[in-house]
Amino acid sequence: MDQQIGAAWQALAAELEHRLREDDPDARVQATVSVSGLLALDVRTIASRRSAARALAHSYEQRARVTCERCGEPVMVVGAGPVVTVLCSGCSDAG
Repeated sequence: MDQQIGAAWQALAAELEHRLREDDPDARVQATVSVSGLLALDVRTIASRRSAARALAHSYEQRARVTCERCGEPVMVVGAGPVVTVLCSGCSDAG
């Protein structure tokens, strides 16, 4: 997992990987921050599970949009325009 991703988003990616490994012990998740600043999850799993795994990854990406990337609390989006930072008010105030 990417070191530049906040701890809460790393935890989401790890949770997803754990869930995927229930059906495929070799499943892998790579978490990155997209150009727009949002969590992007790339899943690697067996062919028969790819569609379901991608749908599950998408649901985790949606969860990340309302989860502070640092602490996991509910968020407010910081920044307008093409790039955002997803932080709760406490982490936003802390800088």
